[in-house]
Amino acid sequence: MAIVFELPLFVVGLTRIGVVSTTTLRRSRRVGYFAVCCIGVLLPGVDPVTTTIETIPLLFLYEASIWASVLLERRADRRATYPIGT
Repeated sequence: MAIVFELPLFVVGLTRIGVVSTTTLRRSRRVGYFAVCCIGVLLPGVDPVTTTIETIPLLFLYEASIWASVLLERRADRRATYPIGT
């Protein structure tokens, strides 16, 4: 279960190596939410309350990973535009 909460690092890593872009992540939010909900259902816990308690933080982490990827992409673009030392 702890591996699932590494979602922001995984998504940011995928955007940094170019597998997925932040534009794609923003456009396909519904698909991402659906995938996160499916993962939340597969986590240990049999009752709906436990499943909800596990899924809600995953949704927040997914959204945070999108925003972190956007911020890091903007930062990289800014560094490419204005290199240090020139």
